[in-house]
Amino acid sequence: FFFLMIRRPPRSTQSRSSAASDVYKRQKEKITKLELTVGKDFTSSSKKGLTGLQNLGNTCFMNSGLQCLSNTKPLTEFFLKDKFITDLNLNNPLGTYGALAGAYAELLKEMWFGSDQYVTPYRFKRVLGKFAHQFYGYAQQDSQEFLSYLLDGLHEDLNRVQKKPFIEYKDSDEKPDKELSKESWQYHLMRNNSIIVELFHGQFKSRVDCPDCKYISITFDPFNMLSLPIPDFEKITFFLYFVYADQKKTPNKITFNLPDNNKAGQLKELLSQQLELQANTIRFVLMKDHKIIDFPEDDWTIRQLHQHQGILFSFEMPEPNERYNNDKMEEEKQKLGIQLLISQDPAKSFESKKNISYTRLFQVDTNWTLDETHIYVYGKIRHHLNTALTKQAKLTKDNVNLEIDLNDNSYERLEKEYQQLFACAKDEEIYKLMQQTSQKEDQSCLLYTSD
Repeated sequence: FFFLMIRRPPRSTQSRSSAASDVYKRQKEKITKLELTVGKDFTSSSKKGLTGLQNLGNTCFMNSGLQCLSNTKPLTEFFLKDKFITDLNLNNPLGTYGALAGAYAELLKEMWFGSDQYVTPYRFKRVLGKFAHQFYGYAQQDSQEFLSYLLDGLHEDLNRVQKKPFIEYKDSDEKPDKELSKESWQYHLMRNNSIIVELFHGQFKSRVDCPDCKYISITFDPFNMLSLPIPDFEKITFFLYFVYADQKKTPNKITFNLPDNNKAGQLKELLSQQLELQANTIRFVLMKDHKIIDFPEDDWTIRQLHQHQGILFSFEMPEPNERYNNDKMEEEKQKLGIQLLISQDPAKSFESKKNISYTRLFQVDTNWTLDETHIYVYGKIRHHLNTALTKQAKLTKDNVNLEIDLNDNSYERLEKEYQQLFACAKDEEIYKLMQQTSQKEDQSCLLYTSD
């Protein structure tokens, strides 16, 4: 006797084969029912999303939203590669039975695979109006409302949850926020699970305090869109004076037109780009009656600067020249700002309104001696003194003749000129030097007064 034994394939293999066949059948039914085109790919003439959308009446609200979503790369790839077909939920009464997702997929393929300069989204518009009557017709609508509906509609059409369970939300019971947030998100995923949830959904935390019973309720609610207010600002036209570190250069009066909520730090960056300087070498001050009355910080707004009673000046203040340090390089260096006032009233210069020119601002090293500081400042302003002496007779006293050589900027030359200046001016009081202390704690002031 011979026995012929025929072995059946393992149950699991047969089951997997049957499941794959069922998935294929379901996908084919979806493709046929929704009239989807599959298997498309890019060609050499494909526009790859650089495609316009033709207006159908006043549908710019729709076209702008579609262009934004079209350039959301993960979502667009999900549709172009036909991954969405597997997730199509044709039985969800909260969606459009796959129609909206199908129409959106076809539109994306026209925009990315096609070669036309623009596409007419007629099919998408027809499906949209069929299921959302507020968008029926061709009147102007709200773009945010359209995007909100589209994201929600795509979510329900692609929701992987076929039967949504009933969920009873519990009180927070003083749980930590992290634990409560995770629990709420798990509840959300039990009813909502789609590519839209993965890319667009988040959580709001809300807290309610009862003033009577002192009960505190904390919840984490899902959202798919955030509404952000547009800042309410206006532009202000204003001007400032810019003073170069090189005193031979004429100060500039520069006009700006900027939003009133911009910061002084941003203005400093714009100024540095316009003048091709380093932003960290620019210092703002506000002046009144030729005297500095305030030092704006980078966080001041343009409106604060504009409404201040002072006139806005900006000074170029590079690092102090090391040649004036007199071998003090090994000591710890600290920088100090000094003010230079030019006045006809030396005794009351800080209170007087007789200042004849705006205050200058310099940056020096705290390791310098007072004489070194005087000579440094003299080197900055001697161009103006030379101009004055050129117009008048030369300054001479006891056979000492002050001669200014603007081509020699060495410390030795400046020291010699400085000594000649005071030898000539000592008795006649043509040029007086006074040192005073300003009310600013971080500012020492050198006061030069002139007749």
